[in-house]
Amino acid sequence: MRRMPWFFLGLTVLFLHEGRALAEAPFIEGDWWLKVRGDDKGALLLTFSNQVSGTFDVSGSWQTLATGEPFRISVGQALSIDSKGHIFGVLSIEDLSGTPLGTLQIQSGSLKNRNKKESKRRLKLKGLLLLGGSPPIAVSMSGGLLLTSLPTLTGRTVEGKVKGSGLRSRFYDFSVSEDEILNFPFFQLTGEGPVSLDGLETSVTMQGQFIRDPGRSVFGSFSSPELGDGVLTGKLYPKKRGPRANFHIQADRDFRLKGSLEISVAPILSVSPDQLDFGDVTVGDSQDLTFTVTNVGAGTLDGRGRHRERPRGGL
Repeated sequence: MRRMPWFFLGLTVLFLHEGRALAEAPFIEGDWWLKVRGDDKGALLLTFSNQVSGTFDVSGSWQTLATGEPFRISVGQALSIDSKGHIFGVLSIEDLSGTPLGTLQIQSGSLKNRNKKESKRRLKLKGLLLLGGSPPIAVSMSGGLLLTSLPTLTGRTVEGKVKGSGLRSRFYDFSVSEDEILNFPFFQLTGEGPVSLDGLETSVTMQGQFIRDPGRSVFGSFSSPELGDGVLTGKLYPKKRGPRANFHIQADRDFRLKGSLEISVAPILSVSPDQLDFGDVTVGDSQDLTFTVTNVGAGTLDGRGRHRERPRGGL
């Protein structure tokens, strides 16, 4: 009988633990767009799902300067949440071909503003990135939910500016497009055009792969037969006339690549007119009005429509 209070206390702690995890579940489940800082820099798209007894299934992809190329969380990974709402655990990571790279040890984490609207919620994590036999890399990750309304960050310019040591061009043709496999917020850079290289006009081609964080910063890799391989950083942000790119390339040459991406390289949905007035329609009658859906961008625009029937009418 003397052990009964401890038994009840153990049950109480267990119920509090699962109760807190259940309370957090509706707020933490979803796609989180996080920036990575500390001893490494980059960004991460992290998905929490399937909460069971204080654990969440975790998946996601990310890219940092330490890895250079994108990598992902291995299948079957999970993180735990304790009775105080603290997040912790170890995630195995691999490259896109499935080759193991190491682990991400989440030492601490918490959800802020969970009772506020989705756009105000913030997730903060701290941990160690262990890549093979390299020394541990201390990182912190923070950001919010990836909302359905995303900024347009793709486009093309034929008036790109290349400027660096021994490099000049005022009319360089380059494009930024969304990665077709990893999707937002991963992007591809492609470029081709004449560049004055040590005073000699040279045809320069380039490509890059990068991720954008929730702010304006980008982190990735760069490759060019003429300028070498290296690191791509800088800014990419929306503007009224088109996204603005301001990249810093550190390869065999150190230079800047800038431009307003005013030419679309992605599908853009346009609907005309934006309103329809059916007036008064009595029961049993119908009124037909038309609208036009147009792709004013580039690429293929995919979608589907929905027909809804209601007791007093349908659309």
